[in-house]
Amino acid sequence: MKRLALSVMMLAVAASGFSQKKMVSKAKSALIEPVDLVEAKTCIEAAMSNEETASDPATFVLAGKIYKKIFDAEAQKKILGQGYDEKSYKENLVNSVNSYINGAELSQIPDAKGKTNDKYNKEIKKAFAGLKGDLGAVGYALYKEKKYDDALKIFDGYISIPNCSIMREEPIDSTYYTIESLAAQSALLVKDTQKAIRYLY
Repeated sequence: MKRLALSVMMLAVAASGFSQKKMVSKAKSALIEPVDLVEAKTCIEAAMSNEETASDPATFVLAGKIYKKIFDAEAQKKILGQGYDEKSYKENLVNSVNSYINGAELSQIPDAKGKTNDKYNKEIKKAFAGLKGDLGAVGYALYKEKKYDDALKIFDGYISIPNCSIMREEPIDSTYYTIESLAAQSALLVKDTQKAIRYLY
């Protein structure tokens, strides 16, 4: 009886893992035409919150891609004056960079043989290059609109990129220091003194 119960439990655990991997596959499939970003987001967030798939850098690299596509869709509406969702626009830009950073950090955790997984480094670095332009532009626009809390969140995303483990050997461009200065000013304006000091010094 105990052996049967153990077998059932092991099958349930295996099924759970398979189910979550299936969610990653469903999220990936939802990016194929006709694209369904709602389905993609729902599936990838389920995978990110489950221990079976939350330790896999591939989950977060895919999440970064999905959040970026949602941001791009809202940005397109904004450009065309079609009534975009400003909250989604800002949140998904930050979610994208944070997901890629999580994927990068997970890829640097050594396996049982002491090896790191560099499979996604090139893709993540390429994504970071594109995200920096968006983060800088959106953050500056919010700063000009005096939405300093929102601007600071976006600037934080930009500043986190060079501090990511896979980026530490990469050269820091001059724009970084401009963003850091704007972030410090934004922090002062929202009375976040500790963050302002960190960015000023």
